[in-house]
Amino acid sequence: MYQSREAYNAEAIGHAVGMKQGQAQGYEAGHIDGWNEAIADAKPKFQQLENQLREAREDLAIARQVNADQSFALNAAQSLVVAAIQTLENAPQEFRDNFCNAMLECSNKHIKTGHLRKISLIELSEQSCSQNIVNTIKRWCENAATRSSDLDY
Repeated sequence: MYQSREAYNAEAIGHAVGMKQGQAQGYEAGHIDGWNEAIADAKPKFQQLENQLREAREDLAIARQVNADQSFALNAAQSLVVAAIQTLENAPQEFRDNFCNAMLECSNKHIKTGHLRKISLIELSEQSCSQNIVNTIKRWCENAATRSSDLDY
């Protein structure tokens, strides 16, 4: 780094002298309380940013809880659908038709109120739902649609 101790000492002395001169020039220019003024000016800005960060963290915690609740509800609904499919698999076709009609009416009601959005069975199969559930409901709805041509599945 340094070739000799004298070079190091020269740089250290130059740095100290430069700092003293800079401080003297600052005092002469009236910047005696510059650091304290800067801190006093920055404190409210820092406090505002800190409050925004705290609010963002609270919003994130709420969003995480809502996401966890929705995930739980989705898993529960999927379990109910699996149970309904298993129950109706060996039931007469009329029961499966009634299930499809009730599901259609309920879905349409929730779509109109904005609680659900209309998606195709293809889009549903691309989501995390079990392919077996989607295929079974699709088959049942197609069978029900052939018997009841006035409903659109």
